[in-house]
Amino acid sequence: AEDGIRDLRMSRGLGDVYKRQVRDTSPRDINKDFHIMPSTGVIEHIFEHSWDVVSLANWFKYPNPVRRPDLVSVDIIDRQLDVETGKLTLTRLLIIEGLGYPDWLKKIIGSNVGMFVERTEVDARAQLLDMRSRNVTFDTILLLDEHCRYEAASPSTTLFTQTAKVTALPYGLQSAIEYACSRSFKANAHKGRAIMEETIQRVKSEILDVKVRARREYLRAERLLDERRKELEEAVDEQRAALEATFEERQQQFRKLLLRLQYRSLIESTE
Repeated sequence: AEDGIRDLRMSRGLGDVYKRQVRDTSPRDINKDFHIMPSTGVIEHIFEHSWDVVSLANWFKYPNPVRRPDLVSVDIIDRQLDVETGKLTLTRLLIIEGLGYPDWLKKIIGSNVGMFVERTEVDARAQLLDMRSRNVTFDTILLLDEHCRYEAASPSTTLFTQTAKVTALPYGLQSAIEYACSRSFKANAHKGRAIMEETIQRVKSEILDVKVRARREYLRAERLLDERRKELEEAVDEQRAALEATFEERQQQFRKLLLRLQYRSLIESTE
């Protein structure tokens, strides 16, 4: 959710036109940015990666000082796990410095720092990640709401749906503020997806590295196990050979003793 409406450089204003949205029911390519009129603020995109990988990458997108130096802080302030359903709910506080407002809007707000609360619910069983966020600063001027949803479209693809809404409160400035916010939402949404794609590739690379290391360690452990097994078998063979030699020696001694006893008995009987 950090990629959209919380950063006005990456947000689309909706306001009154949001209430008048009309969906385009004609056939469309789901990978098109806007399958309905731009004023609706809805984006759909297919990631050509499994939900497991995409949902994992979501937690590693930020911090990203290269692409998002303005997102200076992401902190978990609450975490809950429902052991019965397996659903994980996290609440995070995000701080952005350097919001991309026009100069006139900065004067109205009086700040270039924004704080946002994001609530994320993860349902691994249903393969669904749902994120909702809203600003907690300058909320007497603007209400910035964003809803992002990642759900499995197939075993190897993930559907991403992003819905943004801007509500400007100052009377007489609603249209201007919402327009200023909406202009950059579509243009900058690509940036958010690019960050996600880069993160997915990094996560995949790390997963591959882990698999390679795990395979290497497995082969090493298997080799060591074979060496230990061979050493143990050799030790057992040596012990068996030693026992067999001892047994043979004792057996020969017993035969000799038995022969002496028989010989003595024979002599005594002849006397």
